[in-house]
Amino acid sequence: MRLRHSLFLAAPLAALLLAMAPRAGATVIVPNEGATPWMSWTYTLTEDFTGTAGIGVSDLGDSIVESYLMLDNLQGFGLSNPGFETGDLSGYTANGSGASVVGGFTDPLGRSYSPTEGGWLAVLGSVDGDSGASTGFLPEPGATDGTWLAFDVALSAGDVISFDWAFATTDYIPFRDFAFVYAVDDAGQLVFFEKLAQIGAVPAPAPLALLGAGLLAAAVRRRRA
Repeated sequence: MRLRHSLFLAAPLAALLLAMAPRAGATVIVPNEGATPWMSWTYTLTEDFTGTAGIGVSDLGDSIVESYLMLDNLQGFGLSNPGFETGDLSGYTANGSGASVVGGFTDPLGRSYSPTEGGWLAVLGSVDGDSGASTGFLPEPGATDGTWLAFDVALSAGDVISFDWAFATTDYIPFRDFAFVYAVDDAGQLVFFEKLAQIGAVPAPAPLALLGAGLLAAAVRRRRA
């Protein structure tokens, strides 16, 4: 599967270009203990591909304090259970112990998510403690453990693949947990990796930052007057 902007070459050159190549979409940066609404990831293939795809969430730099990936409506992959409407994980291989299928989910900070279609969604937790699967195979330094769903795919050029996702975390910098999607070819080579979301500092846009500094300076002058 040659995903847009990615190069699929034999190792070790592939590994180098994997780290350097632009991604199919920009990573969504969330603040400490932040969350996203439901979002969609979509891609059109430019080549045939057979192999394994995976979608999940990982701790980074620690193995405690969870982050969550909500997942629904996987289209174009040829899955028998694309919206988890069987009420379980039929058709997927769960890696790590943090996967469940639910009718709705509220995280520990009270943020609630309902399915984007049908009556069910999957929730993947990065897993407190040591019960998550190792995510050290991902090209993200410091990745420790998490949970992801893997599934076999046989896709053709021109196929459109998509899924709905949302990310929520109770963690904080420097423990920059992240959600991800990846693909492994039939030779076992990791050929695609993209972070959907990650904890990170979210700087104020420059004009707003300058405006804030100006207002602060004005307030100081008024107090001194």
